[in-house]
Amino acid sequence: MKEKKLMSQATLIGFLSFMGFISQFSIESYLSGIEKISIELNTSNQAIQHTIILFLFSYAISQLFYGPISDFWGRKKTLLLGFNIFGIGTIVCIFAYNINIFTLGRLLQGLGIGASFGLFRVVLSDHFQGRKLASVNSLLSVIASLTPPLSPFIGAVFITWGHWRLLFIMIMILTMIFIYMFHYNYHDVPQNIKHQNSNFSVIKKYFLILKNYKFCGYLLCSGLAAGAINAYTIATPTIFHSLLSESPLKYTLVFIFIAPSIGLGAYLNSKYVLRSGMASMMKVGSIMMVVSSLISVFCSQFYLINFFQIIVLSITYFVGTGLLFPNIYATSIRLFNENHGMVSAIYGASQVLVSGVISELTIFLKSKLTYVNLIQLGISVIVFLLIFKLSNQGD
Repeated sequence: MKEKKLMSQATLIGFLSFMGFISQFSIESYLSGIEKISIELNTSNQAIQHTIILFLFSYAISQLFYGPISDFWGRKKTLLLGFNIFGIGTIVCIFAYNINIFTLGRLLQGLGIGASFGLFRVVLSDHFQGRKLASVNSLLSVIASLTPPLSPFIGAVFITWGHWRLLFIMIMILTMIFIYMFHYNYHDVPQNIKHQNSNFSVIKKYFLILKNYKFCGYLLCSGLAAGAINAYTIATPTIFHSLLSESPLKYTLVFIFIAPSIGLGAYLNSKYVLRSGMASMMKVGSIMMVVSSLISVFCSQFYLINFFQIIVLSITYFVGTGLLFPNIYATSIRLFNENHGMVSAIYGASQVLVSGVISELTIFLKSKLTYVNLIQLGISVIVFLLIFKLSNQGD
């Protein structure tokens, strides 16, 4: 009996990891090829960068629809719907011959993959609760931390020795594999499907969820922390090229060392959260963010910037976020006894929307190191204050 349960949990983690990989890979794999894509589509680099922002906003908004649909229609059907829409968008990108068609493809991809990002946590909370949820979520974060360093590197290889369209062909193949495997192997938890409620009651429930001030506080923390990571991801290629005169390929190699630090934080959380509690782990994470961002601002103001200093401080910052994310979600979801699909939809959408605004601000400020450091410091202080205020009751 225990062996069967273990296999079920392993299968679930496998599906969720695959979902997370496809989502992240579709965002980050072509970052190093922005210039080549812009040349072929006869447009500017900034126009291609804005397709990333459009992707983020479209899959943020779509989660608000997938959440309630999954509560009433089931997680499985909703996820299959989303991945089919995502597949259509990928095909559009493969055959795009101008920026307008490419933008349409990215829009459809975002609208479809919102099901993955929005329901990733819902499926997890269907099977686990409380500190156990935070622990398993941390394990998934460790696995997911492999995607950010792999995505730009794989993208750089394809674009340098192949073609950017091959990336989207690879994404399409992965999507088809997932749809087939998920359709025949995953089954919903019956008690989490409720075939009822009108559109009006759905909207009413959204407002009731947002009336919970603690939930809104945790939403803000999650979105701001994600925005700090996005700001760094967007700004780093420019910083490395203009300030340190490093090549784009070296940027991808550096990312191999930096990105798993989020996974390291998540791993440490999975080891200690059951003993120390979610509130304590969130406090430690927020303190690490404040300390590393303070040192970064000091170094940038006095021109004490070098290659290794950026890496060390970034790793410290990201380990802090790795301690935050699993616990913020687990703490947020347990504030509600039902409608976890809606709760997770608001959580995911707000995280992406807030981080998207910060990403757009980073692009507007032309990815200057001083501005990026100040953004990260401001975010860290706000998150630090909110975490200490909201987690006073412990867990």
